[in-house]
Amino acid sequence: MGIAEHTYDVVVLGAGPVGQNAAERARAARLSVAMVERELVGGECSYWACVPSKALLRPVIAVADADHIDGAREAVTGPINAAGVFGRRDRYVSNWDDAGQADWVAGIGAGLGPRPWPGGRASSSGRQPPRAARLPCSPHATPS
Repeated sequence: MGIAEHTYDVVVLGAGPVGQNAAERARAARLSVAMVERELVGGECSYWACVPSKALLRPVIAVADADHIDGAREAVTGPINAAGVFGRRDRYVSNWDDAGQADWVAGIGAGLGPRPWPGGRASSSGRQPPRAARLPCSPHATPS
C-alpha cells in the first residue's frame, strides 16, 4: 500500500532540518509519520543555503587567512580556481541528489510521499496527499 493510501498520525510538511526533527520525534513517540517535501529531502539549508554557501566561501576564506600567516603567504601564488570551488560545492550538496537523506527518512520508519503534489491536491495521475490525524508544519513550508 502506497503512502497516499494511508491515514497517518502525523504528516510533516517540509523535510528540511525542522521537518526531519519533527518526524524523528513523532516516530520516537511511536506515531506513524509521512513526510511531504516539494523539492529535495534536506530542504533549503542542505541544498541552497547553509551548506552550499559555506562550501563556496571556505576556499576564499582559506586563501585570505593564508595571506595573513608568515610562511604560508608566499605559497599562495595564483587566483582561486572557480571550477574547483564550484566542484567543491557540488560535492557538498551531493550533486543535488537527496537519495541519502530520503534513505534516512525510510530508516526512521517514516513514509516519504511521491513528489510533488501540486497545490497539495490530487495530481493528474490521481495520487492523493496522505491524510493526518495531527499536522505539525515546518516553519519554512508554504501552505497551498
